[in-house]
Amino acid sequence: MTRFCFLYADDPDIAYNSSFWRCEVPAVFLANAGHQASLIPTMQVESVGDEWDVYIIEHQLFGPILAKALRWKAAGRRVWVTLDDNYWLIPKSIRSYRTWREATDQQGRPLGFDPLKDLERGLAQIDGAITPSRKLTDYVGGKMGEESSKSGRVRTIENYYPDFWLTFPDSRPEFDLGWSFNATHKASLACSGLKKALTRSGRTFFLNTSDHHLLDDCKHLYASYQPWVSQDSYLSVARRFRIGLAPYYGEYDAYRSNVKVLTYALAGRPWVASNSPAVQNAVGGVLVENTVKGWLQGIEAVEANYVQLQEAGLAWAKTYAISNHLGEYLSLGI
Repeated sequence: MTRFCFLYADDPDIAYNSSFWRCEVPAVFLANAGHQASLIPTMQVESVGDEWDVYIIEHQLFGPILAKALRWKAAGRRVWVTLDDNYWLIPKSIRSYRTWREATDQQGRPLGFDPLKDLERGLAQIDGAITPSRKLTDYVGGKMGEESSKSGRVRTIENYYPDFWLTFPDSRPEFDLGWSFNATHKASLACSGLKKALTRSGRTFFLNTSDHHLLDDCKHLYASYQPWVSQDSYLSVARRFRIGLAPYYGEYDAYRSNVKVLTYALAGRPWVASNSPAVQNAVGGVLVENTVKGWLQGIEAVEANYVQLQEAGLAWAKTYAISNHLGEYLSLGI
């Protein structure tokens, strides 16, 4: 039995986003598999002792969290950071830009430490990093030294869903097209050509978001919307539309994971996505160039091959159940 402590970054009072994939899903599965696993918000780091075998910190390896991590490492524990985005490339349009690139809080007050410099210092001293994509793994490996990936200090552990998602009943789609997004996808919407394509497509469009600025920006496009839901409920949302959309734009988006199209595929919904490294190896949809013509042709291609894409995507998505990947997390304690 291995004892795992996951320190998650999302606000515990708000529906999990990245913390669901990087912390909650593996922690719950490890506990159900006979190991010990705790889920503790990073804001409570001072209350965490050194009784755990493996500590997995969600991206906030800075300030007091870094200081605690180094104490755990000095006590002989295994310490890893799980990174879900490329914080070195984070654009100004994303709220956490101030934290990572300006070292201030949301009111512009200095944090008293530099998060990126702390992260790099921490990476040199803890056991290593795990990321959900090969491209991000290679980037972080470059920051740690070119031999880091070869030595196993930077590893790709993708985003896996809980096995009970496989038992969710299907439902009849209400809309032709759908997309779930938040403020971090602003450039994806504005610069991909998707907005004009939606206007010309003649199809009903469904949005899943709680960002009122983005809703206002799309008010002439969508037939209906649903506020943001917790990730463990998202599969039912993805089944509300027939074809899932996944626009990506720019260098930052290239380092995202494939979790959006993965969820579409598991929901039995073929997808259309920008031709981005983020989804280069995904199955069950069509990759397109970020032009109006590209999106319209992609939607038509999915319609023409709907059943084949649906079946292929579902078969691919089933391999991402967390029960197939227990060994990847257990290896972090070796």
